[in-house]
Amino acid sequence: MKYRSFKKRLLVKFGTIIALILFILGSVFYSLFWQNNALIVKERLFNQAEKIEEYANKKKDLRTLSYPFALYENGHERFASKNFRHPHLTQESFCMPWFPFVDAEAYLRSPVEAKNNFFIVQTFKVDEMLEHILITLLIIFLLIFIALLLMTNSIIDAILTPINQLNMDAKRVNIHNLNGTLATTKYQDEIARLRDSFNEMIQRLHSGVSRLKRTNDTIAHELKTPIAIMKSEIELAQNMERESTYYQEAMVRLTKQIVQLESIVNTLLILSRYSKQEMHQRLEMCDFNSILLNVLEELEPLAQSKGVSLDLKTFEKASKRSNKQLVHTIMKNIVENAIKYSHSNSPIAVSVSVENDTILFAVQDWGIGIAHEDIERVTERFFKVEHYDNKSFGLGLSIVKEAIELLDATIAITSQIGEGSTFIVSW
Repeated sequence: MKYRSFKKRLLVKFGTIIALILFILGSVFYSLFWQNNALIVKERLFNQAEKIEEYANKKKDLRTLSYPFALYENGHERFASKNFRHPHLTQESFCMPWFPFVDAEAYLRSPVEAKNNFFIVQTFKVDEMLEHILITLLIIFLLIFIALLLMTNSIIDAILTPINQLNMDAKRVNIHNLNGTLATTKYQDEIARLRDSFNEMIQRLHSGVSRLKRTNDTIAHELKTPIAIMKSEIELAQNMERESTYYQEAMVRLTKQIVQLESIVNTLLILSRYSKQEMHQRLEMCDFNSILLNVLEELEPLAQSKGVSLDLKTFEKASKRSNKQLVHTIMKNIVENAIKYSHSNSPIAVSVSVENDTILFAVQDWGIGIAHEDIERVTERFFKVEHYDNKSFGLGLSIVKEAIELLDATIAITSQIGEGSTFIVSW
């Protein structure tokens, strides 16, 4: 696509506007000068007309008068001086040309006492003054036009310079280079707002690409294991004829792997679906009590299989604008994590309370605990303490961390090896 120069279009538009304004101003000035000069010429012709009328009344020799004139009786010329030029008569008693280059003579028609009798007085000395005025105005306004056009060009350059810089910086931004920002400008003006908008867009793109990359990494890292297990099970079942009990056990193992795959897919959807800006548009009133009860009901079978009891210690009425799905995800992952790392037949204390308009969700277990040096890392993606658990994906608490950041909440973790852990989330 061929681009047309924005600067040239602006110069043409501004040049046209400037030329039109100067033409109007020039016409006004010239009209004022012309009217002033017309008064002078008319007064001079009027004095000459009085002189001619005096000569005519006293029967003096009209040929002695030096200026051009002619006498008319009943519409016919009776006398004309040698230097008189027959003008194209109009209905006006005074006629003077607007432009001296076209017609350089002016005349005054003055009636006499007899009906249909008049005389015309001419002058050819109107061209010099008007010509000088017209040429002077043309030169002055041409210089003004050029000066204003140069100033306009300079102003357009000053406007386009930061835009061109933004354009150059924007060309360097691509899918592999989203960490940088567009260059700052000298003034905090509209260009600066445009730059900030571009930078915000780059940050949103960077955030989206980062989420997409994390999702791809998770797919590559986590899906290959259950898929490989499922493939091996199917290949073994196809190699030779086996007893029906083997196939039933194989189906159970495949079902477990499918459940794990489903869990991973749901996790990926949560991680990749939301951005912080989008989350603020999805906030709604949430009943934290109802969400917690649903979570405990979902996890009760898991707790029973592990021999763990879920004890609801504090249950104060709590509601706030938030996102139900993410609140549910936070509560479920923390409680599920507590069940996994608790000893059999040990309790887990769960509570919801309100302090100074802040909702507190707390989960305390008396399980294996977390080493002090690992507390800061347990919310990292794929972080797993191998001798604690070899079955987890290392995603649960990382999901909790991302969900908490999306909701502008905070999490505090305290733990000691062999004594258990406490997770407190504040909204």
